[in-house]
Amino acid sequence: MPSRIARVGVVGAGAATQAIHLPTLARFQDTFRVTAVTDVNEALAADVARRVGATAVSSLSDMLTDDVPDVVVICSPNPVHAEQVIASCRARVGAVLCEKPLAMSVGEAENIARVSRETGVPVIVGTMHSFDPVWQTVSRRWAESGASAHTVRIATHIPPNPVTEDLATEVTGRPAGPSVASPAPSRPSLDDRIARLRGGVLGLAIHDLPLARQLLPDAPLRVIAVREPAPGGYLILADVGGHLLEVFGGSSRNWFPDWQLEAIGDDNALLADFGPSYVHAGSAVADLTAPSPETGFTSTRMGPTTDNGYMRLWRSIGDLLDGRGTAPALDTLVADLAFAIELADQATNLLATQPAPTEVRA
Repeated sequence: MPSRIARVGVVGAGAATQAIHLPTLARFQDTFRVTAVTDVNEALAADVARRVGATAVSSLSDMLTDDVPDVVVICSPNPVHAEQVIASCRARVGAVLCEKPLAMSVGEAENIARVSRETGVPVIVGTMHSFDPVWQTVSRRWAESGASAHTVRIATHIPPNPVTEDLATEVTGRPAGPSVASPAPSRPSLDDRIARLRGGVLGLAIHDLPLARQLLPDAPLRVIAVREPAPGGYLILADVGGHLLEVFGGSSRNWFPDWQLEAIGDDNALLADFGPSYVHAGSAVADLTAPSPETGFTSTRMGPTTDNGYMRLWRSIGDLLDGRGTAPALDTLVADLAFAIELADQATNLLATQPAPTEVRA
């Protein structure tokens, strides 16, 4: 970790900042200190800054001019991620952590990579499962064994975000959701369905698509089916070089939270069970099954550990600042985003050609 306390500037004071990053940073008070917070909602920025003993500033530009932080955390709306990451790199901060997605297009991501190389500022994307210590161990063992998956499944069942956000902290400034007494919404338009599907891929599935890419061949992706489970969600089937990728996400207040990634091969299997993203309860638990001459197969369970993915992410940032870590490969970050955007583009294009669905229960 850094030899001195690193100053952290936070851009965007919403739920991700309040329920994920601030509780995580509170565990590293000898390593990181939030010194500046900015948000388009100045009252919210002031409230969050007060809670952590930081200064509320009016803009990212002011943050990067007055007292340049060691780390800038981008938790702002997705469309401004790229310009804010690039501005932070050009200010020669020590590192930039950007919540997913890194950008809204491959071209924007390539620009980020170019500026990051020019300035030497490392860029990290907040896909927390990539940093989960148990995932890193089980995926390494899978690769070392030479195993191959014919099917990779991502399955995410989550309640509405406020349910788990409130388990982490008291979130202020959050827009009010619909009242229980509100009338049932009318059938969504095609534009609404497309926006919801794209938002599901680039807002939720994107956490685990980089992990799926590790388990799949480097081959063209082709979406072959899209469904819309009720009461809200998505199911996408894709072919990746002859291997099947299944991506499911659904939300219901009555469902028990469940977030899994599974790889199935002819002789091997991997199942990683992650906790809800706003619950700071340690790492994933993973089972790795492989052939055994004595018993036919053997199954090894790993985890949980005390550290979760966000803790390991911030530990890795500390190592970068102290000159001991290795920055994520920029080409990989761009390729991860390109894969997610291609999945979203093909899925929404296919959805647009289908008739409006009859209700399908998940």
